[in-house]
Formats: sequence, C-alpha cells, structure tokens
Amino acid sequence: MNLNQKRSINVPQDFAFAAASDFPRFEREGAGGAKFTRIDVGSAFGLGSQWQVNAEFRGRPRRFVVKLNEFAPSERMVFETGSSKFTVIVSYAFTSTGPESCELQMQIDTAARSLAGRLIFQTLQLARGRFERYLSEAMERMAAEMETEYKPS
Repeated sequence: MNLNQKRSINVPQDFAFAAASDFPRFEREGAGGAKFTRIDVGSAFGLGSQWQVNAEFRGRPRRFVVKLNEFAPSERMVFETGSSKFTVIVSYAFTSTGPESCELQMQIDTAARSLAGRLIFQTLQLARGRFERYLSEAMERMAAEMETEYKPS
C-alpha cells in the first residue's frame, strides 16, 4: 500500500525542514499520540539515528523501532520500520516554491513480508479513506504550526 500527501507551507524550505527534523521536540512532545524514546543516546542526530516508538494501533499497544535511513538537510528524510510481517518506509521531501514558501511531500510505502503482513495491509486498505483523511489533517496541523512559529527576519 502506498500513500502520498502534499502540502504547501508559507515558510522557507530551511525553516520547514528544521521544524520537521526537530527530533528532541518529538521525543519531548510525541506525535500522533505516540511516544518516542531515542535508542542511540549520546550520538548526534542524523543518518542511522533510532527511536523506540510506543503507540496504540487498532486498540492495542504497539512497540517498534524507527530508523533514520536517509538525511539530506533541507531536502529529504527517510525513516524505516518494520517487523517479520511487514516493512514501512516514510519519506518527507521539501521543495522550495519561493523565498517564503515550500512544499512538503510525505510518502508512505508498505510491503508485506508474510501472509500475516498481507492481512494487516488488506485490512488497512479497506480503511484507506479514513487513514488518508487522518494523514491529511495531521499534515495540515503540522503546516499550520510551522506557519505560526515562523517569524520572518
């Protein structure tokens, strides 16, 4: 299953990327009800950073590890997680559309590794519309928060 979301944001590309990659903030505040705990404490944030994520999904608590697989400052971040049943890759791409605006594109790619994984994604496929609405609203909140925090110099 592949999902794509695109959002225009009225902040410079560098600011949007810095806000989206504020990992200490995600660790403090969480995101989407999930709690993030850094696994590789002590090393600098960047390529290879890992987090233990605790979240509720489909009414049950879930734990998984998220790894930062690609990190191109101001342009792109790619995260990967998975289990013996599936793999999920989430990428964020930032494109400048002007001196005070940019576009954020989020892409989620999933792949089943087993029959159980296929069943999980088949169930998600049935709820795809609801899931896409949730992602759209989350990106809209993120964009609005960035625009509120941005102070032009």
